[in-house]
Amino acid sequence: AQMYMDTHQYAQALKHLNAITDLLVPDSRKLAQHIVRMVGLYMEMGNTDMAKKHLRDLLNHNDHVDKLAVIEQYKRICRMHDDWVDLLDILQDELCYYLNIPRDDFSLDAFICAENPDIPVGYAIHTLREYADVLYNKIGDIEGAARLYQLIAVVNPKDSYSFNMLCEML
Repeated sequence: AQMYMDTHQYAQALKHLNAITDLLVPDSRKLAQHIVRMVGLYMEMGNTDMAKKHLRDLLNHNDHVDKLAVIEQYKRICRMHDDWVDLLDILQDELCYYLNIPRDDFSLDAFICAENPDIPVGYAIHTLREYADVLYNKIGDIEGAARLYQLIAVVNPKDSYSFNMLCEML
């Protein structure tokens, strides 16, 4: 596979890497590293759908991967291709990660209830702010963005950004 990668024959390299995938132990560090390598090749080929599929699989099914690194890579792909709906989806995963809330239980109410000293609220607020920004600037969901900015202001009254965004919306 390396020979094909060195000569930029990515489809051939992926063919060989896919064959190796079945030989690796599921949910292992080695498999995670292998999949990350494949994601890079999919990106080189411009196949973002397959790259995102493999990243999503890593996020959901492999405990031996840096979840935040996978989320950041997925977010970069979404931004590069103006895929705002998928970006909102992965931002929900990121928020759930920070708040230690199962993805299926995600809601704004869960975010409000999750405020306690053991949770890195700063990171969660940053993610929530990014979510609201995408709603407002990319999707055009002013009402949804306003609800999130208001939520941030309730959780962190010193957050001037959210206050400024709410004033801008008036």
